[in-house]
Amino acid sequence: MASRSPRRIVLALVLLLLATVNAYVVKVNSRSSYRVVTSRPSTSLSSQTTPSTPKASYLQHLKRASIKLHTSEQLGKKPKPGDAPRRAPEVSKDSLREWLECSLIVHRGFDECADGISGLDAHILRMSSKIGHDLKSIYNVDSENVGNELGESYVEFLSGLDVKDWMVHYYNFKFAHFAGGKQIYKLIQSQTGVENLRFYEEVKGREEVKGMIEGIGEGWKVEEEEVGRSFEWAGKVMRVLMK
Repeated sequence: MASRSPRRIVLALVLLLLATVNAYVVKVNSRSSYRVVTSRPSTSLSSQTTPSTPKASYLQHLKRASIKLHTSEQLGKKPKPGDAPRRAPEVSKDSLREWLECSLIVHRGFDECADGISGLDAHILRMSSKIGHDLKSIYNVDSENVGNELGESYVEFLSGLDVKDWMVHYYNFKFAHFAGGKQIYKLIQSQTGVENLRFYEEVKGREEVKGMIEGIGEGWKVEEEEVGRSFEWAGKVMRVLMK
């Protein structure tokens, strides 16, 4: 048998090599455990990484901590079998007066502290004069002569906090007033007959104040324990109204 020419031998080897490479590529594509190493230059790191998720803001962290601590009733969930029945809240003109006096002391304390915080221009959230007007018009009480043990205790507690923990109480107390304002006002109206409370007048510009708080709290860690304490104090104040 005639021998093969060198040219034919080389061609056969090339075809065999190409067949081997094609088989290897198919194997790589069908199995994720194989890798094909090429001589192409590697791409930059920025093109390989996925876009990073934006970090949560201060108020987002605060909201998450607040939601974790809310009761099932506050979240609108139905009570489980065996839970104690809910008692309808009761408001009287006497409890309304005491609550307004307590709220006046607390809001006044918050407002005085807010004046000393750089970057927080929250004059639109000042409620002291509005509460004072309501006390005068309904009960003929001079706001300058108002005292309330619970309110004074809360203000004293707040005075011992650093600005980071104080802001948790400030935000939750101030903005909870607006969040649940309509429902509480309706309850007051239906059970006491009191109308036209300035304390519940619409306040515009609250989003601007939230923006200021976001800026001040940038990089702060929200302590869930402090959020819980702010709820406890706010609950004590609200229970003055709803005996």
